[in-house]
Amino acid sequence: MIKQAIKDYDVNISNSFLIGDSQRDVDAAEAAGIKGYLFKGSNLLDFIKTII
Repeated sequence: MIKQAIKDYDVNISNSFLIGDSQRDVDAAEAAGIKGYLFKGSNLLDFIKTII
C-alpha cells in the first residue's frame, strides 16, 4: 500500500517519513524505502518536532 501511494502521488521518498504506532508500521515504511518512526507518546506535535 505504501509503495502504491509513492507511485500514485509521485512521493519524493528522500524527503518523506512515516510515523506509525506499531513496529509493523515502521517495518512497512522502511521496506518501501521511507524512514519510519515509532510513536508511542501522547503529543504527536512534539514528536514531529524532534524529527524535523
